[in-house]
Amino acid sequence: MKFSKRMDLFGESIFTTLANMRSERKKQGLEVIDLSIGAPNIPPTQEVMETIAKEAMKPENYLYAIKDSVDLQNTVKEWYERRYGVTIDPETEMTSLLGSQDGLAHLALTLVDEGDIVLVQDPCYPIFRDGPLLAGAKVVTMPLLKENDYLIDFDMINEKTAQDAKYMIVSYPNNPTCGVANDEFYNKLIVFAKKYNIMVLHDNAYSELLFEGPGHSFLEFEGAKDVGIEFNSLSKTYGLAGARIGF
Repeated sequence: MKFSKRMDLFGESIFTTLANMRSERKKQGLEVIDLSIGAPNIPPTQEVMETIAKEAMKPENYLYAIKDSVDLQNTVKEWYERRYGVTIDPETEMTSLLGSQDGLAHLALTLVDEGDIVLVQDPCYPIFRDGPLLAGAKVVTMPLLKENDYLIDFDMINEKTAQDAKYMIVSYPNNPTCGVANDEFYNKLIVFAKKYNIMVLHDNAYSELLFEGPGHSFLEFEGAKDVGIEFNSLSKTYGLAGARIGF
């Protein structure tokens, strides 16, 4: 069987590589401290598990979900208002996802034509790069450097590249650097995106995993809705990684 040419863009997943390294060390009887995939190892609360078990017994919950339920839409709206002070229209400004990773992968297919440029942080979570590549984009990396507190340095982005870029993927708190963005950064990001007509895809899966202070929503900042989309997830915050729920 001959696979499509696009598969030539992909090698072995970094998580597979690390899992193989772990297995090899264990075979050798060596100690392993695994900091690779960072999968949540804390279960959901008892109340959440009991609710899921109860709802799983209702036949009506197995019908096709043609659109999001009103309960889900309103819950997301209320959570964003309570948590971030952000007002969203639950009918026109949110949609559910099979985890935020699903959205990050598939949104590229709606935004990118063959050869379009997408700006991606380096290092990054693999789907940030893989989604655009599957859509036929040319990925240009934005280095996250220690001397910049792992924040994107917009002055380092080539002028021509910025002019040609279709969208950029940004994620703070950041995986894997743990960098946290401040208000100044988000305001610069919005100015940069507006200047070059670049869409911002902000992955906010880690906003609750901070030692100090609450995490931000990109949508808190003036002008963000004009240029950006934010992804959120129940995986990390609520220990529901296997349930694949995002919005």
